[in-house]
Amino acid sequence: EDGDGRWLYCKGAPEVVIPLCKAVDHYGRVLAFDKHSRHHAAEAQERMADHGLRVLAFAYRRLERDGEASEENLVFSGLIGLYDPPRPEVPEAIARCRTAGIKVVMVTGDHPHTAAAIAREIGLLKGPNPRIVLGTSLRKMTPAQLQTALDNPEILFARVTAEQKMTVVNALKKKGEIVAVTGDGVNDAPALKSA
Repeated sequence: EDGDGRWLYCKGAPEVVIPLCKAVDHYGRVLAFDKHSRHHAAEAQERMADHGLRVLAFAYRRLERDGEASEENLVFSGLIGLYDPPRPEVPEAIARCRTAGIKVVMVTGDHPHTAAAIAREIGLLKGPNPRIVLGTSLRKMTPAQLQTALDNPEILFARVTAEQKMTVVNALKKKGEIVAVTGDGVNDAPALKSA
């Protein structure tokens, strides 16, 4: 609330926030969020993610005085790319794991382009055609399909949930692998516990 009334502000993954928007704030003017504007926003998101940035979309709307604060009919206000650089020791740790015969698999909630850019930066992905599995695809996989996917020498899971991280850990354990997990987010807890 402010002197002008009540406002709702929203931030989140672009693929979640953008569909909630009906208009776009273009340098202070609110315009229709048409096909061209949506395409422009999607291209900007891809460019940012390709550079390893974690991208958040922002939107808002004015609320009616007694209206419900639902996230709909929002005004898209833009994207922000955050760079969370890997710790300097990570590339060496990945290389040492490889030398020791340990397979490292990235399982992240990040956008697939962001995940792939970071994985290349730390030396996790080297080949031209890694297998990238999205959470939406993982949800549809049978246990046998997941087992086969995990045989890929370079595999990365992106836009996955905490439950799906645990699913990957359990699938690796079923393959007879000894699994260790690192992660410092609350969504890593189930996978950490399962490993």
